[in-house]
Amino acid sequence: LGEVIVLCESESSVDAIFSKGIFATTWAGGASSPKIQRLQRVLANQKVLWIPDNDDAGLKCSKQIVKELKPVTYRWQELLGEPDEDARDLLKRGALTLEKVDGLFRER
Repeated sequence: LGEVIVLCESESSVDAIFSKGIFATTWAGGASSPKIQRLQRVLANQKVLWIPDNDDAGLKCSKQIVKELKPVTYRWQELLGEPDEDARDLLKRGALTLEKVDGLFRER
């Protein structure tokens, strides 16, 4: 299996994460319309780190994402920021680094 894929809600977060050498992806449409079937195909049998936006819409979306995607992945981890944070915020404050991502998938 390849590298960990970080899944998060926004394109700006993906761009910021990718600029730090971490592979990331998202979907068009935001929290209200995750493309579940497509994500299932793309993320099947992969190591996935899910970083939901920690707001009402993001947490509601997270329930659906976890229910539908976690079962199809090889390994699944989640990282939740402080209230109102998104993945880009975690990156800015140093809570999301390549070492942290690797460490989450080394444990167990």
